[in-house]
Amino acid sequence: MPHRKCAPIKWGISTDACKECHLSGCRMCKMLRMHNRRTGKSHGRTHLFFGPKTQKQAGLVSTPESRSSEIELLKAQLLETERRLNKQAAQFAEHEMRIHQQILEEIEAFSAEVYERMNRIEDEIYERLLNDLDEMIN
Repeated sequence: MPHRKCAPIKWGISTDACKECHLSGCRMCKMLRMHNRRTGKSHGRTHLFFGPKTQKQAGLVSTPESRSSEIELLKAQLLETERRLNKQAAQFAEHEMRIHQQILEEIEAFSAEVYERMNRIEDEIYERLLNDLDEMIN
């Protein structure tokens, strides 16, 4: 329940826990001030009563300088992410080629074994046929 003196329910201040600072929204005005200090934002409409009086005072209004610095930061993060993803893609492609090569080697080894066994069986069949033919002739 909010403090009756400083945050009546009719003002519409949320009593849910804040997801950013994990403080219970407006259990006491002390917690609200701590929340405003930690996040630079207000929980619900608390900035009207406890925090900075305007969005500009709270630092919520962006200026061209802050926007350009934010854009530069985002560009740098994007380039870093792109570089990291390209590196991971190269590693994945290399891993895929190694697996492909290993599969080809296994197929070649298996097919060589199969041909060897086929030739051995073929030789045995020819040998039996020749023996049977010799027995029939003699």
